[in-house]
Amino acid sequence: MFKSLTKEFASFRVAYNLRNKALTLTQLMKELQSYELMLNG
Repeated sequence: MFKSLTKEFASFRVAYNLRNKALTLTQLMKELQSYELMLNG
């Protein structure tokens, strides 16, 4: 069961990544920075 779940998750991630290829690197960096700020509080 766990194996199929992992496979499903992998295919979901592939689809997700393909769909979000429109995101620019700058936007991604901004996201990462805000996420880091959130983590560091």
